[in-house]
Amino acid sequence: MRLIHNGMLNGGRLLPVGEVLSSTTPYAENLLWTSPFDSIEGWVVPELEELYWSGQMWELELSDQAKIAKVDSFADLVYLAERFPGGQNVDWSALSREFDAFWLTAKGLEETRYTSPLNLGEFVCETVVVFNSSLLKVIGIRDDLS
Repeated sequence: MRLIHNGMLNGGRLLPVGEVLSSTTPYAENLLWTSPFDSIEGWVVPELEELYWSGQMWELELSDQAKIAKVDSFADLVYLAERFPGGQNVDWSALSREFDAFWLTAKGLEETRYTSPLNLGEFVCETVVVFNSSLLKVIGIRDDLS
């Protein structure tokens, strides 16, 4: 899966992800927040680029071997919350021990943004959060995103 990471990347070196903590979104040292390269709701959308622009866009490739938890609907979020129960939605720490990445699709973002009590309203765009950086390959810095 071809991905874009908006932000610094330690000179192109991927660092091991620290212990994933649970909150309304996953949190960990060196956790990589990315979007699919071809997403119409990802980091390459001009409004998000202007709002969150860090000065660098990195192109990455996630291995086909990666095990990905995917939310493409509210039903998918309910399933993950039942399988990995934790607080307001998902126990991200438990999920990260079983999956290499979490993918919230554009459709999933729309269907889970304002739902209650479960929601993924803290996510601002289609997102792939990578828990296992050893399955990523750095392609390089992108000056343009065409």
